[in-house]
Amino acid sequence: MPGLWTQAHIVMSVMAYALLTLSAVSGFAVFLQERALKRKQPTKLTRLLPAVAEGERLQIGLLVLAEILLGLGVATEHGGELDQGRRRAGAGP
Repeated sequence: MPGLWTQAHIVMSVMAYALLTLSAVSGFAVFLQERALKRKQPTKLTRLLPAVAEGERLQIGLLVLAEILLGLGVATEHGGELDQGRRRAGAGP
């Protein structure tokens, strides 16, 4: 059974990649909105999407959160390695 550090690493990494995916979807929505504005032909879909500025703000916020979580995921990976090293050192000769 994986230890607490490993479980934290997995959860944080999966959450980070989920946020990256949502950020990509947000970026695609911004792309569609900009294209519709340039062509001056809004579609049913682009009318439902948020404004370009809001979409970009959402995308940046998601990217920042993903970066933080990915950093924490890397840190928990190294924390697990340190914890295992301590256990081995204290286990005996």
